[in-house]
Amino acid sequence: MAYVLSSLALATSLASLVVSILNYRSSGPRIRVVSHTFAVRSGELWLEVKVANAGKAEVDLDGASCDVLGPTANTLPYRLKSAASHVLVFRAPIAAHSRRIGSATVNVGLGSGRTTTSQVRLTDAEQAALAT
Repeated sequence: MAYVLSSLALATSLASLVVSILNYRSSGPRIRVVSHTFAVRSGELWLEVKVANAGKAEVDLDGASCDVLGPTANTLPYRLKSAASHVLVFRAPIAAHSRRIGSATVNVGLGSGRTTTSQVRLTDAEQAALAT
C-alpha cells in the first residue's frame, strides 16, 4: 500500500513540475515577425513588417532596423501588449542596387535588452515590381 501511495505522489509531483515549467516558458514576451509586405510607392521602397507578441507579458519595442532600408519610420518605443501585434514600416529611396534585393534582415530591439532578428524574403511578384 505504501508503494502505491508513494508512486501516486511521485506521479503528481512530476505532473506539477511539467505544468510549472510550461507556465514559466510561456509567461514572458514571445516576439516574432508574423508577415511582411514589400511595395514600391512614389519612388520609394517600403517594407511593412507585422510583429506579434504571443507571450503573456507586455514588452517595449525600443528600436527596429532593416539591413537594406535602415531604421524604421515608426515612432518608438512602443508598448506591445500580450496577444497583440504592431506594424513596423521601413522605407528608403529606390537605388540601382535595391532592384536586386532577394531578402532583408529585420532587427527589433526589445525593452528587456534582447533583440529579435528575422529574415524576410521577397516573393516573385515583389521582385518583379522592383524591377519595373
